[in-house]
Amino acid sequence: MAPRARKERTIGDELQSATIALRTAAVPHPEILALSTWASLERVTPGAVWLRRDDTPDAEFQARYRRAIERQVAGEPFQYAVGLVGFRHLDLYVDHRVLIPRSDSEGLVDLVLAYARRRSAGRWGVVADIGTGSGALALALAAEGRFERVIAIDVSAAALEVARINLASVSPPTPVELRQGALLEPLATLRVDVIVANLPYVTSGEWTGLLPLVRDWEPRVAFDGGPDGLTLYRELLGEAAAHLNPGGLIALEIDSSRRDDVLAVVREHGWPEGRVFPDATGRDRYILIATDDADSHR
Repeated sequence: MAPRARKERTIGDELQSATIALRTAAVPHPEILALSTWASLERVTPGAVWLRRDDTPDAEFQARYRRAIERQVAGEPFQYAVGLVGFRHLDLYVDHRVLIPRSDSEGLVDLVLAYARRRSAGRWGVVADIGTGSGALALALAAEGRFERVIAIDVSAAALEVARINLASVSPPTPVELRQGALLEPLATLRVDVIVANLPYVTSGEWTGLLPLVRDWEPRVAFDGGPDGLTLYRELLGEAAAHLNPGGLIALEIDSSRRDDVLAVVREHGWPEGRVFPDATGRDRYILIATDDADSHR
């Protein structure tokens, strides 16, 4: 009798094996993660994968999928393992060189766009995104706004390499320029109309207490804001007067627990009282500082 032909593994088989591996490693929501990993790698919806669960997968893709699952079993964040994160309407590439963009930051984009629309019915001037990382804020503003130009700044050359990948992929209608340097230094003598920043706001002491999924994988430079978490806020607000046009805006994402401390820093540097806005969960996460005349800033 001829030996029975070996049954080829299906997509469903791969999903089941991945689910078992993730569950054994105590990774939360293993079934969802197994399916989402396949969908993200293939750039399709989870439903599209499930409808094809009886199909035989491509061998090369099957190997990519298994590597992505192995990385998550080892503790690596999902977004790094698949090289993808959704931010507003954008699909962005991410790896260990940059912070993983959070949905919290999407609210800052909404606030800046709303301010710009109220300010002008035409072009909205120039915006500078400080600490751009993957380029999430800069690219969202460039894709959705009517700015003349967006300047994305980061102190990390490695982070700007990731932002450059995303810029090429998104190709927004608004020109985006990448510049390396600390805070506003790369602007030199240039003045802009909007300064937007999601700065590191975790204290140096708090860093060691973060979840391993964050502490062991994401870059510390994107989180550590110094002894009180406010070092870069002080520096930015101290430099901003030389770079903000009259009637301009400073838009900051903050740690809700340090709202009053950030507002105190705003006052210390002589800026108009910052307006605090909540995120989608009701936490105070954004401060907008609008001024009618930045030249009168003391």
